[in-house]
Amino acid sequence: MATQSLSKSFGEVVRAHRSVLSFTQELLAERAGVHATYIGMIERGERNCSLDVASEIAKALNTSLSKLIEEAERRNQKSSNVLSRKGRRS
Repeated sequence: MATQSLSKSFGEVVRAHRSVLSFTQELLAERAGVHATYIGMIERGERNCSLDVASEIAKALNTSLSKLIEEAERRNQKSSNVLSRKGRRS
């Protein structure tokens, strides 16, 4: 389950960076050398991309892969904390 959540978080981070730059999925895909539908699937957490592809996405977004992963881990941790609190009984 953690892998799925991290993939979803990574996709959310990619989408956030893309939106800040006002890039369409098509433009990001072109710059990263992948298909636009693949970018959409990554952003929705439906597909895991390789490190090579993730690195190309980071370059296309003018950032580092380590920054994207760090942000995804933070989002994933926040999400895990919220789920843990919901599971506790008072």
